[in-house]
Amino acid sequence: MLPPGDYRVVTDEEVIEGLSFTAYHRISTEILVPAAAGCAVEMMTIDPMDLQAPHEQDVAMLAVHSVVGRQTNTAAEAPVDKLRKAN
Repeated sequence: MLPPGDYRVVTDEEVIEGLSFTAYHRISTEILVPAAAGCAVEMMTIDPMDLQAPHEQDVAMLAVHSVVGRQTNTAAEAPVDKLRKAN
């Protein structure tokens, strides 16, 4: 298991010929991870399904941060707005 962090994922796909629309077939999925020594990286094959749970966790965390970072009590702004209009 890899520690939490930002990783680059590379998906190799090929076009499926003979269809009336464009479709792709996944050939492989690799993840780039830092090598044990130095600044090198290692490309490892990974099952795309193994990326689903971490991706869902990231989406959930982004949703929480966007709600927490925004003021949700608009009633608190009303008295300030009334004072501005009065002045």
